[in-house]
Amino acid sequence: MSRERRIGLLAVSGGLLFLAARIPLLVVRPAFYDERFTMWLVAQSPSQILAALRHDSGPPLYYLLVHFLGARSLVAIRAISLVAAAGAWIAIACARRVGEWRWLACIALAVYPPAALMAIDARAYALCALFVTLALVAWDAGRVDLAALALVGAAYTHDYAFFFFPLLLVAARERRVRAALAFLGATILAIPALLLARVQPAEAIAWLRELQLPPWQPLLNVSFAGRYAQSLFPPSPPIVVAIALAIVITAAVCSRSRAFAVAVAIPLACAIGFSLAGHGVYFPLRFESVLAPAFVLWFAAALGRCSPRMRLVLFGGTVAIGACTIANGIRDLASRPSDPFALAARAAVAHVAPREPLVASGFLWLETVSAGRANAIALPREQAVHPGWRARNGVTASELDALPDDFVWLGERGAPELRALASRFALQRLYVSPEALVLRARRPRAFPRLTGTLHSDAHAPLHY
Repeated sequence: MSRERRIGLLAVSGGLLFLAARIPLLVVRPAFYDERFTMWLVAQSPSQILAALRHDSGPPLYYLLVHFLGARSLVAIRAISLVAAAGAWIAIACARRVGEWRWLACIALAVYPPAALMAIDARAYALCALFVTLALVAWDAGRVDLAALALVGAAYTHDYAFFFFPLLLVAARERRVRAALAFLGATILAIPALLLARVQPAEAIAWLRELQLPPWQPLLNVSFAGRYAQSLFPPSPPIVVAIALAIVITAAVCSRSRAFAVAVAIPLACAIGFSLAGHGVYFPLRFESVLAPAFVLWFAAALGRCSPRMRLVLFGGTVAIGACTIANGIRDLASRPSDPFALAARAAVAHVAPREPLVASGFLWLETVSAGRANAIALPREQAVHPGWRARNGVTASELDALPDDFVWLGERGAPELRALASRFALQRLYVSPEALVLRARRPRAFPRLTGTLHSDAHAPLHY
């Protein structure tokens, strides 16, 4: 086969694999809470977006971009992520200095499970990965100034980008002064993002510490199959994970390629170091999706230095494992039941008259707003200020006094607000599931404390 035909075949194969792995995910993946937070936040004004992020986590560029593009529906916001992911794929395909094996990197990126899943998320990961890809291509071409600008864009998109900043200092001897200046300039330009991260509350990422993820988690999941978080993607069987890791290790040993190896090692070391220091770093899929451009570029370079027979075996095994992992994820996501909080919110919004007050606590407030009741009352009020995470402060007496005399309340089973409501209101069960409650609350003339327990029949229907 001629060189032109071989390149054409690789380009077409990579493009088809890219779309085949992502379009089904775009269709079958159910909406989840973080995406509803994105939809809520981008609907605010730019000043409100910046103010809200002072109570949450993450930099503002992604939300501001989605806001100015006018995307408000989940499909539209997910499409922006898909366009960003396609941009990263095209950037690698056009990186002629990388060499002919860049097409192997394109195919590897197409079947890399973390990159595939985050490409259709209404979140910032795909856009951050695009900036990282542009930075890597510029860095490899010796343009550390352009790489620095791309990493600044990434830093205003997601905090993961700071793990790549030390890469700017790695340059040829004749470019070390320029590399140091590029690193210094990028750091100065990113100071506002760092300052925002400093004022954001620790409670917004407290769940990371509660997960107690092992610091070496990315070393297990950096290949084309991993022990992913079940809530995101079904974890691969241990034998498949072992084979996928063996392929990566074999490619590294056989080729001894240094191309882009430092671009993988530095962010990995930074992420593991931050985790060991007690700072929250979420590894399964999300970090790996931002690391994906560096990883596939290194992997393709390693394969390019292997013998043709070894390259065929390793690359064929990689494509097969990655494609099967993604296919299994598509099947799993398509069969998942609806989110119980979303079900409770939709049921309440559908059955409660628009003029009747709806009060919601915890994660149910954003679910209720997303279900179409924009005027839902948050209890406590701070839940409406930072709906991305659960309010930790309790309900005050003044907030209870300000509630209507008759309303419908939504909350989680065992929500701390339930005790406060029971001290002031008579409560009637309307809907109970293993995860959520919908109750009618009426204020008596005196405030008797409710005695006894609520009915615990699972999935009891709303009734009036």
